[in-house]
Amino acid sequence: MPNDVKKKRCTKCNQMLSFDSFQKDKNRKYGLTFYCKTCRKEIARTKGGRALEKKLSKSTEFGWVSIQVGKARERSKKKIAPLI
Repeated sequence: MPNDVKKKRCTKCNQMLSFDSFQKDKNRKYGLTFYCKTCRKEIARTKGGRALEKKLSKSTEFGWVSIQVGKARERSKKKIAPLI
């Protein structure tokens, strides 16, 4: 790579990569995310995708209510014991 290419360290894989390897995030110092695109994809594939879906659904009132109802159903299933 040429010397004029700016680099940043990915905090997950600990590699020095060019700025092109990171997604934009205007809330950060360099305007880039902490993790490189490859690491972000890996996180989304494993646990992050489901967690992000829950976070987005919690952002609306209906989403929050539906999550609470689901939790209540799970608790009630655990408490009910079959009568013999």
